[in-house]
Amino acid sequence: MTTPARPSNLPTLSRRDLLRLAGGLAGGAALGSALHPGRAHAAVATPLHEPEVLRSRGGVLDVTLRAQETSVQVGDRRYRMMTYNGQLPGPTLVVHPGDVLRVRLVNELDAPTNLHTHGLHVSGEGNADNVFVRVDPGESFDYEIPIRHDHHTGTNWYHPHFHGTGAQQVFAGLAGVLVVEGREQQPRSIGIDRDRVLALTATQFDDSGEVVPALSSGQAAQVRLVNGQLDPTIDIRPGEVQRWRLVNTSVNNVIRVALDGHTMTRVAADGNPYRQAVEVDEVVLASGQRADVLVRGGDPGSSALRVLPYDIGFGVVVPEARLATLVCSGRPTTARRPLRLDPLLSPLEDLRDHAVDVRRELAMTMAGGFGIDGKRFDPERVDQLCELDAVEEWTVHNPTGLVHPFHIHVNPFQVTHVNGIPVDSPSREDTVIVDKNGGSITFRTRFEDFTGTAIYHCHFVTHAELGMMGIAEVVDPALPVPTDIDPTGPWSCTITPPEGTVPVPGVDGAV
Repeated sequence: MTTPARPSNLPTLSRRDLLRLAGGLAGGAALGSALHPGRAHAAVATPLHEPEVLRSRGGVLDVTLRAQETSVQVGDRRYRMMTYNGQLPGPTLVVHPGDVLRVRLVNELDAPTNLHTHGLHVSGEGNADNVFVRVDPGESFDYEIPIRHDHHTGTNWYHPHFHGTGAQQVFAGLAGVLVVEGREQQPRSIGIDRDRVLALTATQFDDSGEVVPALSSGQAAQVRLVNGQLDPTIDIRPGEVQRWRLVNTSVNNVIRVALDGHTMTRVAADGNPYRQAVEVDEVVLASGQRADVLVRGGDPGSSALRVLPYDIGFGVVVPEARLATLVCSGRPTTARRPLRLDPLLSPLEDLRDHAVDVRRELAMTMAGGFGIDGKRFDPERVDQLCELDAVEEWTVHNPTGLVHPFHIHVNPFQVTHVNGIPVDSPSREDTVIVDKNGGSITFRTRFEDFTGTAIYHCHFVTHAELGMMGIAEVVDPALPVPTDIDPTGPWSCTITPPEGTVPVPGVDGAV
């Protein structure tokens, strides 16, 4: 069934309601006697669960995903969660540039759902990555998503995006990892001994073993999991090189990841290869963000993979937690193959070198309700009219007291400024944290290859569900504007004359 997903009756929120919700989303009190880090008990030395891997064959990956409620073991108890095919996380889907991804989504839940392939540069229309598809309980829908031959390689993920139910479904466990892998990037051929998915999430349970409502959850009461497990053991041999595909599948967390006594070599962000590898002590991932990092086993012993504190806003800090335990043991890797980083990296087309066709200014707002530019999401309203192949510069402001991770579908972007200060981004991204209390990001993007709808929103999914979301419509300038779109706007943008050039601080000598 492919009817547009109408918003549920969004409540009118008072300032007190906003503060209560924001506190709950960021760190309010727990409901009942919920499972949380101070009370949960992990099984002793439980090995890291590796999700089932489903790979394309002959240029096609054809899978069925059943969205269903499942009894899941978390720590020393079983809880009722939502899963794909009974797995937490769902199976890892691996495709190559040029493949076709076909997914039959079967809804065995009691509420509507759909599927979003977060990070793929694919069409947002028809039966591709269309977030307006509605799959009702007991129904199924067949997605067919062609992947371009020049698609960037890296780590993405899939999850529900039906407005009104998506946040709760993700909070209850519906997520899986989606990898676009270059054919020349087979791990063993480039010196990587093991390729591992680490899907990071956070949720909260009540005494009866059910997931609490996402809008009522608090950071202090949430339990933080890796591949659905509480403090699993990740094994590594001395000298062994592992690639960890870190994915933040939570609905409202910023997960600041550090590995005690180790540095990590980061080679990608949000499914986009870095132009050069970067040694890092920690990786900060907001909801929806991904990072590919390389870890090499050192001396025998154990180390903690931790979440470090992070200030989300309103005085609430994500608490420190132990995610997993890295245990280095066994026979050292003696026949060490050289680690070839070049296949993992890619030059970045620097959009700062291009003239800008359009500039836009947006603000993520909370006055009177969660919204963008003071407007709550309306699926019948086009908020930005964009032209195919145009280079655009967006500045996204955050006057609120909470951080907001800004995400846009279909086209990744290159961040050029953070809080007004020029930055030299190592890759494109599709989700970036906008600092609280007047923070901003400026990015450039080119709307390539696909006309139609591109959703943008805060990827604290609860914020998006409350209205912090908008619609960009990409049109072919050679064709008439669709009759249901007002070509006069108003749009939050300014047009740059085609013959003009845009000075870029730190690049062409501009001040």
